Amino acid sequence: MRRMFFGLVLCGLWVMVPAWATEVSPKGAKPLAEADIAQRMAKRGAELERLQQDVAAQESKSREADQKMQQQDKTIAELQRQLRELKGASAASRGQP
Repeated sequence: MRRMFFGLVLCGLWVMVPAWATEVSPKGAKPLAEADIAQRMAKRGAELERLQQDVAAQESKSREADQKMQQQDKTIAELQRQLRELKGASAASRGQP
C-alpha cells in the first residue's frame, strides 16, 4: 500500500514538474530557473518522506491498539466464562438439599 502511494506521489511530481517550470512570477513572464525547480523538488521530497514516516507511525500505533483490544477481548471472554461457571456452581449448590 505504501509503495503504491509512493508511486502515485512520484507520478504526480513527474506531471507537476513541467507545470512548475513554466510558472510565471506575478511581475512578468519569467520562467523558473532549474535551481528553483530542484529546490522545490527537494522540499517536496522531504515533505513526502516526513509524511511517509507519519503514516508508518500511525500504522504502528493502530496495530498496537488493535493488539491491545484483542487481548482485552480475550480477557473479557475468559471472565465471562468464569462468571458462567460460578453461576452454574451457585445454582447447583442451591438445588442440593
